Amino acid sequence: MPVKILGLDIGRDSVTAVLVKSELRGYRIAACGRVLIQGKKGLKNALKELANAADMKCDKCLVSIPGEKASYRNLRMPFKDISKIRQTINFELETMLPLPVDELIVDFTAENRAGQSKILAVSIRKAFVSDYLSLLNDQGLSPSALDIRCIPIVSWILEQKGTPDHG
Repeated sequence: MPVKILGLDIGRDSVTAVLVKSELRGYRIAACGRVLIQGKKGLKNALKELANAADMKCDKCLVSIPGEKASYRNLRMPFKDISKIRQTINFELETMLPLPVDELIVDFTAENRAGQSKILAVSIRKAFVSDYLSLLNDQGLSPSALDIRCIPIVSWILEQKGTPDHG
């Protein structure tokens, strides 16, 4: 059965959309567009304009949001177990962040090394994410994934052979 995947890249000044359809031999771009974000209701209007320009109905919706809205921290933790890191990361970050941890969504990626983990922690305001999800829901979109712009590309680059440790 053909699957339609919508990718939305929400930047500071524009929204870019790509609709991909699965076919027997792979994927095909079915539609794409870019709309500038202007004024107070710019994002809402940009999403409406994209929806009017192309059918954004999809089976899966992937959204990236502006990276400058997130806070990034590097840490080291004395264990490798992801569940332990998940349980303790908020306590580790508490003194490093400008807002209370309970106002933030925190996620991380870990690189395990010799009994400890190098962590890249990312936090973003819950209210900011909630506002984005509300705007998307108003357009009939329910994201399967919400990512921070550029992080998927950076993650891919860091996994490539020959990428230096200092990345």
